[in-house]
Amino acid sequence: MRQRAKATLAGPSRSSGTDPKSFAYAYDANGNTTSIDDTSNGARIDAYTMTYDGLNQVQKVTEALAGQEKKATSYTYDVNGRLDSVTHPDQYSNYTYGLRELVKSVQVGKSATDTPPKVTE
Repeated sequence: MRQRAKATLAGPSRSSGTDPKSFAYAYDANGNTTSIDDTSNGARIDAYTMTYDGLNQVQKVTEALAGQEKKATSYTYDVNGRLDSVTHPDQYSNYTYGLRELVKSVQVGKSATDTPPKVTE
């Protein structure tokens, strides 16, 4: 069952400084946001679509403009449900965790096969 909600946010925009922003949201039966439509004038992305796994963890976020996919970001999780990796067209991030379940390191690169340029510990 899908539920729909709509919100209109009024405030300055980058294009004209006065155009209101308008978004429509859709949710799945578990309350997860499945889509966001931006009907604001001059929106660079007018549709966001989210998919989830059986544990309600986001798997993919797709950004589109006029029905054409512009970018997609994918998320993977380890067996404990912790974020393992984020794959975006411009960046890949891989996370490791310590004994207390806190993030121990983040490896960032252009892709999963990149030589790791940065590791934060």
